Amino acid sequence: TLGDALRAAILAASEARVRRRAASLGVVPEESPERRAPPHDNMPAAHLIVIGASSGGPPALAELVSRLPAGLGAAVLIVQHLPAGFTAALAHRLDTISALPVAEAVDGEALNAGRILVAPGGVHTVVGRDRRLHFNEAPPVHGVRPSIDVTLDSATQVFGRNACVAILTGMGRDGAEGAARLQAAGGKVFTQDEASSLIYGMPRAAHERTPSAMQAAPAQLGDWLAQVFPQIGVR
Repeated sequence: TLGDALRAAILAASEARVRRRAASLGVVPEESPERRAPPHDNMPAAHLIVIGASSGGPPALAELVSRLPAGLGAAVLIVQHLPAGFTAALAHRLDTISALPVAEAVDGEALNAGRILVAPGGVHTVVGRDRRLHFNEAPPVHGVRPSIDVTLDSATQVFGRNACVAILTGMGRDGAEGAARLQAAGGKVFTQDEASSLIYGMPRAAHERTPSAMQAAPAQLGDWLAQVFPQIGVR
């Protein structure tokens, strides 16, 4: 579809920006995930951070993810609007600039503290009661699959107040209703500010539904997210 082609083009065009912005943040690239894994990398997550993004998402994600510490006391799940086949490359790029291991999620995979998973393109990702990720091919929501709202609705049911969400740049309003329901359950909501957003559609919609949400550029959001939940020990 035209929308898929546009998103694919945005991802391709933003690859150079991801590397430039990561370099400007002083991030050291290409470190082995085995060396970067926290000491409790198989610890089932008691807390969850969901990050939703669309157009302009990859460079924003790079800035945010690079600020998350190795001792992060939560699992992180990224839902980026992309077609199937593109999210694995996104996960690989983020892994080179992250203090936490990053990988594309696998159906049935457990959510573990101190690890970042990227929801694959072309399917919805649901958080199960078993705290594992499950995929389905239900119809698109807001014209997209994966949908941030679908993931957030399930995450709210499982984690409740022990979850938070950051809604980054993108067209439309995917994630706004899910963010409102998460906030009503006691979870925290963060949104990217207009000045740093390539397209201030999704963050605007989320902030309209959750006026108390904290707004900032991605790097600041990363710093705030790092402080939401208790940290786990670091060697």
